[in-house]
Amino acid sequence: MQIITINNLTDKQLEKVVDSKSLDADDCQAQTIVSEILKNIKTNGDKAINYYETKFSQNNLKNYLVDKKEIENVKISLADQKAIQYAYKNIYEFTKLQLPKDLKLNNKDKTLMKKYIPIENVGLYIPGGTAPLVSTSLMVIIPALVAKCKRIVLCTPCNKDNQINPAILYVAKLCKIKEIYKVGGAQAIGLMAYGTQTIKQVNKIFGPGNKFVMEAKKQINGNVNGCTIDMPAGPSEVLIIADTTAIPQFVASDMLAQLEHDICAKAVLITNNKKLVGAVEKEIQKQLLTLSRKAIINESLKNAKIIIVDDLEQAFDLANKFAPEHLMLQIKNPNKYLIKISNAGSVFIGNYSSEALGDYVSGTNHVLPTSGNAKSYSGLSVTAYMKEVTFQEITKTGIENMKSSLVQLADIEGLDAHKNSVLIRLKNMKGVSNE
Repeated sequence: MQIITINNLTDKQLEKVVDSKSLDADDCQAQTIVSEILKNIKTNGDKAINYYETKFSQNNLKNYLVDKKEIENVKISLADQKAIQYAYKNIYEFTKLQLPKDLKLNNKDKTLMKKYIPIENVGLYIPGGTAPLVSTSLMVIIPALVAKCKRIVLCTPCNKDNQINPAILYVAKLCKIKEIYKVGGAQAIGLMAYGTQTIKQVNKIFGPGNKFVMEAKKQINGNVNGCTIDMPAGPSEVLIIADTTAIPQFVASDMLAQLEHDICAKAVLITNNKKLVGAVEKEIQKQLLTLSRKAIINESLKNAKIIIVDDLEQAFDLANKFAPEHLMLQIKNPNKYLIKISNAGSVFIGNYSSEALGDYVSGTNHVLPTSGNAKSYSGLSVTAYMKEVTFQEITKTGIENMKSSLVQLADIEGLDAHKNSVLIRLKNMKGVSNE
């Protein structure tokens, strides 16, 4: 874990510290691998899916569609059911509040409307490599239900026994999802984006994943007959701003919670309290001893940083440059500083707001932009599953009132046909109905 004093850095060194997007050789290799996978799937369809599932997952299935009986007969403990149902209720409740309202402007010249229409075919990816992310299934399925998408396709890896984690299947059953495929990784993104001989493609793909999944999403975005993605959501990250009031045990636990995701996960602590640095380091080592995923954490700790700043102003300036997926404020009077936040996926305010609560049960969505993409992307919400379509109806009075400005603008641009489409109507409008 790096410990950095900000005042000791040159401007170039500081840029490198906050740069989440710089490519290394491994990233470039991922681009090449994914490009080959997608090209093969686009050309060979099911045959390519079979090849990559056998190669990467030792999955020897010929039909990847989950049988209806497998969904209907899924069994998990009553305690697991109750936990999932509790999370479902909270996430659904907050997601429903996000439903946008249609807009209408009506006057003598015109009627203008904006309507929100569900995307018909959506593809949802649920990671299942080092951990079966049951919570992610809730996060990506529930907005699709609230938006009323017509077709919902789910892709998630299965184990070597060709089984999907039963808790993920239970979520699918709870949400009445019927089209589920036992396919993971970049090949799952290609499957949904291109379709195959047996599977119809989707219009938009949602869900986080490892660097190969994120790279696949980036490569197919906008390039496949209108198939797009929600956002670049790759390896998870947290940035914590802490001062003299921060509790070392809490800070360490939040860093470790993020670092246990996978070896590419990142955790950053920014503090103006030098005494906190040693205390957090000790707590990390102490808590690490009891954790089951210590091997993963020992690797991802190489991505962790503690940055010492002079004051909280400097801390928030740095945080906005990082644009983290998760931003935690463990400082005195945190609400006072909310106005200073411009770039973050989701913000956790105060000592009780564990980031893990947002991951599982509080109700906000945990599918968030990573790698600095919070500068231009939002976290997942119901509107991502919908399209905004505008409508307009112009009256006879309206076309007369707008004529002058339209003619002038069309002349500026030299587009005579635009101008004529209005002038012809004005010349021949007598007795013509607007219906």
